[in-house]
Amino acid sequence: MFAELLNMAIVAPQLHNLNSWLVGVPRIRLGHPLKVPSGVWVLCGYGRMGQELHHRLVRHGIEVVIIDPNAEECAAPGRIIRGFADYDTLREAGVELAAGIVAGTDKAPMVERLIDADASIPAGLISQERAVLVTDAI
Repeated sequence: MFAELLNMAIVAPQLHNLNSWLVGVPRIRLGHPLKVPSGVWVLCGYGRMGQELHHRLVRHGIEVVIIDPNAEECAAPGRIIRGFADYDTLREAGVELAAGIVAGTDKAPMVERLIDADASIPAGLISQERAVLVTDAI
């Protein structure tokens, strides 16, 4: 479901805006669709959800860096960093310059705290729990 919402935000931002408004997402105003940032995205976790998110992002020409402790099992194209999403792996992934971060893991709250604690990280964050995109552009 979450991968579908992200996909909708990429390919049909007006529809995503309407859907978010209808389900009551806070701070959503009709006529102000979400603009998904372009550039490199960091994907934390490559389980079932991470794989689906990766597939959809890559399908739309978005470059993705994966952080996963089981990186040797990842058959995904592109850059893969072995480890858990922590301060060091996020830095290694280039989070300071990332267009967005997807925390597709049960560690999403920890990733949010790491990013919130570091004011030098201007990237967006999508967490499965909140299912919203937070960026400087909003």
